[in-house]
Amino acid sequence: LQAEVDKSASLVESDYTASTWADYQKALEIAKAVLAHDGATQDAVNITLSELIAAREALAAMPNYDKLQAAIDGTEGLVESDYTAESWAALQQALAEAQQALASEDQKVVDEAEAALNAAVKALVEVQQPEPGTDVDTSKLEAAIAGTEGLKADDYTAESWAAFQEALDAARAALGSDDQAEVDKAAAALTDAIEALVEVEPSDPGTDEPGTDEPGGTTDPDDQKPGDTTKPGGSTTGGSTSGGNLAQTGDPTSMVAVLATALAGAGALVASRRRR
Repeated sequence: LQAEVDKSASLVESDYTASTWADYQKALEIAKAVLAHDGATQDAVNITLSELIAAREALAAMPNYDKLQAAIDGTEGLVESDYTAESWAALQQALAEAQQALASEDQKVVDEAEAALNAAVKALVEVQQPEPGTDVDTSKLEAAIAGTEGLKADDYTAESWAAFQEALDAARAALGSDDQAEVDKAAAALTDAIEALVEVEPSDPGTDEPGTDEPGGTTDPDDQKPGDTTKPGGSTTGGSTSGGNLAQTGDPTSMVAVLATALAGAGALVASRRRR
């Protein structure tokens, strides 16, 4: 038993897992207590020896984290924007599991985490970048935007104008894109929105025009002939309009004037016949 206890002096705690080292320390303390007891029986010594040997043989070495740590360190410097969202998400999941495995006492868990992380790094898919010297053609997009100048919201329905405004904002944002497909899509959407604008129908001003059918029968000045003069009551003089020189029926003064004229004419006729 003493020889087995002496072997503990060469063992280092950091080389073994915490749980198995704790079990070994417990068995070792019992063994030392038995050795210090003068009245310990041989059976007690034998049992204690067996338990101490079992605890020593059960000591589990700490996992080797070197490869796993190297795999984790290898992910430093990777930039998310360089890879597709899906492949980057898979890498982040594997990286999180690898970091958790650093606390594991199971070498198998550590090895599996290291393998999974290396596989995720290898599976990263790079985003296709435009080739150097390749310019994005925004001429159509710029022309579509320029074509919106002069358009006014009041001339179109609210719904069609809102759709147009949304397409215009997206088109302006796409001017800074380095993706030709995105630029072309924005130009087409804006063109469609312009064509889809619905004009507001003008209100009906009515059919009556100022100056027509006024009270009192006033003659429209545009209908008068040069030299015509409009008199109260709607009669016009000068021209072909009747009623200017003739007495109106029912006017006493006019009737007297007509009778006097007629009598004067009759008298002249009689005098002329007598001379003959």
